[in-house]
Amino acid sequence: MLSMTGALVIVVVAGIGSVAQFVRTGRELGPVSVLTGNGRVYYAVSLWSLLVPTVFAVCAAVAVTWYVTTPLMAASGSRLSALSAVGAAGLLCASVIAWCGARTASAAGAVWRPHND
Repeated sequence: MLSMTGALVIVVVAGIGSVAQFVRTGRELGPVSVLTGNGRVYYAVSLWSLLVPTVFAVCAAVAVTWYVTTPLMAASGSRLSALSAVGAAGLLCASVIAWCGARTASAAGAVWRPHND
């Protein structure tokens, strides 16, 4: 149970760090969103920079866990359902992190105004 809590803390901290880095990048995308007149650019960048790597990591983690636990004497049905539940929870968390990052960066970019350098 303690290892599950530790893994959850690591995942949350990594997600918050990813969103913080994306918000910093979002400030740099302010001119792009103003010039295009479209705030959806944040969602496209969030999809490729936050969601896709996280989905890849979740799928790789499920595949590695399946491979590592294959020699164990457990019922395949219960193992498959447990891995499916964990994988689905990981994908849901990845989607929430990407959406929060895009919303936060969009709000930060909306206040950007051109200025004379």
